[in-house]
Amino acid sequence: MRADAERALNAELAGELSRSVWNQCTSYLRGPGGRIVTQWPYTGLEYARRTRRLCRGDWVHRAGGDTR
Repeated sequence: MRADAERALNAELAGELSRSVWNQCTSYLRGPGGRIVTQWPYTGLEYARRTRRLCRGDWVHRAGGDTR
């Protein structure tokens, strides 16, 4: 995923999660830096809708499996 697209998605999710009940947790739901890393703030249907098709412009395509 392109870095700017990833930052935008992370900012959106962090904003939504900050207004959720998950913001009160202090368990494994948070990464070492305190960010909520395991929860999706929307419905399962919304996840399916968003992941059904990828936005090609948000991804960097490289030949040969290069993951840099």
